[in-house]
Amino acid sequence: MTGRSDGKTWGVIRDALSARFPFRGDIYRWFAASMTMYAVCVILLIGAISYASVDLLIRKNLRLSMESSARAQAVRLSASLDSLQESLSHLSSNSLLINAIIDTSGNRSYIDSFVKSYRPPAHDSIRLTLCDFQGNPITSNLRPPIPYKTPELLRQTVEKGLPFSTVLLREGVDNGVWLLLAYPVVWNMTGRAEGFLVSEVPVEEMIDAKLISIGNNDTGFRIKSGRRVLFSRNFVGGPGPLLFDIPLPTTAPMKALGLSMQIEDHRRIS
Repeated sequence: MTGRSDGKTWGVIRDALSARFPFRGDIYRWFAASMTMYAVCVILLIGAISYASVDLLIRKNLRLSMESSARAQAVRLSASLDSLQESLSHLSSNSLLINAIIDTSGNRSYIDSFVKSYRPPAHDSIRLTLCDFQGNPITSNLRPPIPYKTPELLRQTVEKGLPFSTVLLREGVDNGVWLLLAYPVVWNMTGRAEGFLVSEVPVEEMIDAKLISIGNNDTGFRIKSGRRVLFSRNFVGGPGPLLFDIPLPTTAPMKALGLSMQIEDHRRIS
């Protein structure tokens, strides 16, 4: 009897509380919903932070990898340019050249085959011309040979006895940009330049020989002399792609051209 009385008593109390506080169940549901939303927000916040961190890390690693590759290509190209200049400098000091310049007998057949057959590595289209102190061609692998009489070139090579470089824009059959390098040919008896050796190197061939993988769908490439674009392949420009601008340190005379290379990354991170 006592147990039944107690059960009835608690039932009466519960009914009384329910009648007194009719919204108690709604409060429980609201509290449960709030805790659920809070947990969801915390999870989303952690996920967003994790996503941003991973995305930043991937982009940073991609940039470092791309920059490392770009600098390696710049070193490779600079070494190739310096190697070319060193070869031409050694060639200009060859005794056959000065003998051909001061030889007044007119018998220069020995120098023709020498100049026409000379090809530095990876520069099959190089043009070589040996000129006297006035810029008139003595021998050349060009047909017909052309004179080089620009005042700046003559002043630098003949008067000062220093190497000279400039950029040439050829049209027609020789369409494209060429690097002109000229080296004085000095006679040891007088210590003066009696003539000079001129070489013209096509920029596109030079780039293709050393940067075969550059300028594909993932990357764009161009090489500049100061602000002047000498060569461009798959280069977009403008804001958006990841861009690396790297100077090309070279020795004289090419140092005066202020060469640099730009590589841009076209890849998108999803």
